[in-house]
Amino acid sequence: MSTCYQDFQNAVDQRRDIPLSNGYFKLVEVDGEFGQYLGCLDDIEDSLQGRSQTTLFRCCTRGDKHVWLRRLPGYVAWDLGYKTLPGLLALVNDGVPQQTITSKYPRAYQEVQDLLPRLEAARLEFMKGIKREYDRMKSGGSVIRQLVLEAQAINREAMREPRTYGPRSPV
Repeated sequence: MSTCYQDFQNAVDQRRDIPLSNGYFKLVEVDGEFGQYLGCLDDIEDSLQGRSQTTLFRCCTRGDKHVWLRRLPGYVAWDLGYKTLPGLLALVNDGVPQQTITSKYPRAYQEVQDLLPRLEAARLEFMKGIKREYDRMKSGGSVIRQLVLEAQAINREAMREPRTYGPRSPV
């Protein structure tokens, strides 16, 4: 299994081959994906806390939730490298002034770089054993939930830029 750093870099490399023509739609798309991840975490937490008996969650099943949770840090790293950061850069094609993007991008990039080691630490912990995260989920203190929320916040900050055309964000 690859590291979160590798997942991020692979995503950046793949995006170079398939550049975005517009950014806002990609930011909206990944915001929805982060929302799906959070919804699945809700499902898993409900199951672990005994509030739900369902066997089919939004992103996995009760039987393979450990596999999905172990992969989730890498999914988040990949989304940031393939969708969020390129989406911010492509906002210039949505009418956002280049100067605005040039001033915002370094901060977003640094926030992603700061998040990657924590995603990787979570991945490594989950690969050794998922029980600690299950225990945290039972008590409402999930590590991975916090990391997904931070990734979503980086993405949503990029979405806040006013555009001259394209759909308006409710965010």
